[in-house]
Amino acid sequence: MTARPHPRDPSPRVAIAIGVLALAAAVASVMPQLHANTWIFRDGRFYVNVATTIVEDLTLDQHAFASSWYTGTLGWNRDLDPGWSNVALGARGEHWPKHPWIHPLIASPVYFAVGLPGTLAWNLLMFALIASGLYRFARAYAPPAPAALAVALFVMGTAILQSAYDFSVDVLMLAAFAQGLAAVLVGRGVLAGACIALCVIIKPTALMLMPALVLTIAERRDGTTLRRSLAAGTIALLTYAGINWWMYGKPWWSGYNRTLVTQGGRPVVADHLDAFATPFAEGFERMWSGYYGLVHTFTAMVLAVPGLLVLLRRRPLHAIGAILGVSASLVVFAKYAYEGHRFHWPALALLVPSIAVTLEVVERAVRTIAMRVRRVSHAPRTAGLVAAIAVAGGALVALPFGPRPEARALGAGAWGEGAMEVARAIGLEGTSAAIAVVLVHVIVAGLLAARVTRMLERVVPSPIAAFAVGACALVPEVREACLAGGPVLIVSALLALGLERLGADRRAIGGVAIALAAIVWAVAPASEGEGASAVTMLARTFDEPSAIRLLAPWLVLAIPGIALAARRDVRAGLALLALALFAVLPRAGAWAPITTIALAAPAAVSADAFATWAADRARAIDARRAGALVLATIVVLLVTGGVRRGVQAREPFRVASSEGVRRAVVMHGEVPCDFLAWEHMSWECSHFDSGLYGMVGLAVSDPPRVGGEARELMVVPTGRSGQERRVIWNDVRAGRELAIRWAVPDGLRGDALVVVRVDEREVGRFEVPARDDAAMHEIVIPTPDVGQTARLEIAVTPSTGRRHQATVALDAIWR
Repeated sequence: MTARPHPRDPSPRVAIAIGVLALAAAVASVMPQLHANTWIFRDGRFYVNVATTIVEDLTLDQHAFASSWYTGTLGWNRDLDPGWSNVALGARGEHWPKHPWIHPLIASPVYFAVGLPGTLAWNLLMFALIASGLYRFARAYAPPAPAALAVALFVMGTAILQSAYDFSVDVLMLAAFAQGLAAVLVGRGVLAGACIALCVIIKPTALMLMPALVLTIAERRDGTTLRRSLAAGTIALLTYAGINWWMYGKPWWSGYNRTLVTQGGRPVVADHLDAFATPFAEGFERMWSGYYGLVHTFTAMVLAVPGLLVLLRRRPLHAIGAILGVSASLVVFAKYAYEGHRFHWPALALLVPSIAVTLEVVERAVRTIAMRVRRVSHAPRTAGLVAAIAVAGGALVALPFGPRPEARALGAGAWGEGAMEVARAIGLEGTSAAIAVVLVHVIVAGLLAARVTRMLERVVPSPIAAFAVGACALVPEVREACLAGGPVLIVSALLALGLERLGADRRAIGGVAIALAAIVWAVAPASEGEGASAVTMLARTFDEPSAIRLLAPWLVLAIPGIALAARRDVRAGLALLALALFAVLPRAGAWAPITTIALAAPAAVSADAFATWAADRARAIDARRAGALVLATIVVLLVTGGVRRGVQAREPFRVASSEGVRRAVVMHGEVPCDFLAWEHMSWECSHFDSGLYGMVGLAVSDPPRVGGEARELMVVPTGRSGQERRVIWNDVRAGRELAIRWAVPDGLRGDALVVVRVDEREVGRFEVPARDDAAMHEIVIPTPDVGQTARLEIAVTPSTGRRHQATVALDAIWR
C-alpha cells in the first residue's frame, strides 16, 4: 500500500504571509491597552522572575523573589496553598521555579537584549508561529481560503487573542503544538518530535494528545515520520528527565510535584496531582460555563461540528483523533482544581481543520444555490464568499454574549435609532427589532469582507487575501463595530463593492455603488466632535492607551502595500489607495474601528511581498543552515544586550530607574518586601501594603504626578499605620555628592521624615510637608569619604508622634 503524498505547498509563502498578518493582528489587539509593563501579570510575573535570574545570575534559583512567603512567620502565610506558591523545593533545598522554566529560558536571549519589552515582543511573535503552523495543518484537509479563515476564527475569534497582551507559557505551548502538527503533515519527523516534546515538557498533560497525533500520522501511512518524531521526542524527554532527576530527585518529577507550601507555619511540599480531585460534574459545569467557561470564550468552536461530521467520512482517523484529544482534555481538566480555558488550547487546535471543512461545505452550498438561482452550470470558487461566511459566522457566534441586541443596535447613535424605527415600521418590536437590525449589520459586514477579499485576490493569493480581511475583522473591537453598524460600515461596504466592480469592468454597478456610498455619507447624522483624520488623531493620542492605536500596525504595513499593489496591478493599487484614504479621511466624532479592514487589505500585499522574499531564501536553507541562523540570531541578541548593559553600567546610579528598583532591598519594619510587581515596577509587602502607592517603586502603570505632571520618581510610603520603610541599595556606584530630588505626589499625604544613610552612617535628613505643594525640591548631600561603591539607605517614617501613612516620591543620583 503506497503512502499518501505529503501536502507540501509549492513554497512556504502563504504560511509565512499568514504568520506576518497574524502578528499584525495580535499587535493591533494589544495597542489600545499598551502601557509600560502592564502585560506582566498573573503567572507572567514569575516567568519574568526566572528570566531575570537567568540573565543576571545564570541560575534558576528563586531565593531572590518572595522568599519570605515560604517561612510561615508573617501571619498571613501560616497556611499557604499551592495556588499561592511559585516555588518548587529542589533535591538539595533549592528554590526552583514551580512553573515550567523552559519558557523563560528560551525567551531569555530576547529579554537580555531589550529588557522587559522583549517579553511582550516574544509573546506576540508566537502568534505568527501559531497561525502559520495551523494553516499548514488545516491546509491538509481543506482548500486554501477555508483553511486560512479557520485559523483566523480560531486565533482571533476566541479567547486566545486575549493572551496576546501577556508573557504566557500557554501561548508558547500552542505555538510549539501548531508547528508540531504542521511538521507531522509535511514529513519533518525530527521537528515534529521536538515540538511535541516541548509541549510535554511545558505541561505533562499534553501526553493525552499523543493518540490524536499517532492517528494523524497513521492516516498518512508515513512510518518514517512516525519513527523520526518518536526518536526525537524520546531524546528530548529523556534529557528533560535527567535534568528533573538532578533538580528534584526523581526523573518523573517536575516543579508541579514539589511545590513548596506552608502548613501550620511549617514549609512542606505539595503535589499538583492532588489538585485533580474535583467532582466531575462540578468541575465540568465550571469548565463549561464558569468565568473562563468554554461556552463563551470559545463559542466559535461550534463551527467545527459540521466539518467534524464530514471528516468522519473523509478522513476518519484524523476525526477520531480530534474527538479523542478534545474529550481527554475536557475529562482531565474537569477534575482539576483550577479553572482556565488555556488548558484546552492544544486539544481545541485539533478542530481547526473541522472549522475549515465547515466553511468549505457552507461555501459550496451557497454556490450551489446561487447557480440554481442564476441558472448556470458552473460558478468559480471564491475566497470572498468564504471570507464573508467566516466574518459573519464569527460575529453571529458572539451575539449571545456581551451587550444585549438593543444595546448593539443602538451603538451607532442616531443611525441606530433610525434603523430601529425602520424595523418597527415593518412590524418588529423590542428584541426582535434589535436582532433584525444587528443581522443586517452582519450581512453588510459580510459584503464588505467579500468585496475587499475579491479586490485583494487580484494582487495576492486567495488565502492571504481571505486571512487578512478575516483576521482584522475578527479582532474584538472591529467585530463589535460590525455588530453595531452605522454609516461607516454601510459606506465602507458600498465603496468596496463599487471599487471591486469597477476593477472587474462592471462600471455600471460600480458607479451606482460608489454613488450610493456618497449619498449615505452625505445624509448620515453628523457626529459630535471636530473633524480630524485618523492619522492626526493617532498622532495626538499615541502616547496614551486609546482605541485608535489599533490602527498603527495596519497603517505601517499598508503604506508600502499600496505601492506594491500598484506595481502588480494598477487598477487594484488605485482601488486599495481609495479604500485606505477613506479609512484615514477627516471625519467628525470618534474614530470607527471598522475602517481598519480597509488598511488590512494593502497590508496583506506587504506581508505577501515579505513572504515571497523569505520563501525564496528558505528553499536554500537546510537543517544545518537553519541551526546556524538560529545560533547567529542568539549571538546578535546577546551582543545587543551586552552593549545595552555596558552603556547602563557607565551611567550614574539612579534610585528612580529600573536598575534602582531591581537592586533595592525593601523593608516594612522588620518584614521584607520581596514580591516584585513587575507591572508596576514596585516592591510589595504582600498583605501589608495596599494599593499602587502603598508599594515602593516607580508605579509605572500610573506614575506619580507632581503639579499634574507625571514624574519618574520612586514612591516610598511608610506602612499603613506609620511603620518605618527602609530602602537599601548595596554596592552601588557612588560619587562625591548625592543629589536628592523629592516631592509629595498629588493627592497623597506627606508629613514624613526622610533619613539618608551611606555605609550605615547617617549623612542627612529632611522633613516632608504634610500636603503637596505641586513643586519639586532638591537637597545635595556631600559624600567625599565614600569609595567607588557604597551602601545607600533611605528610611521614611511619619513625623514625630504620628501613626499615619506618609509618602514621599524621590530620586537620588550620585554625582
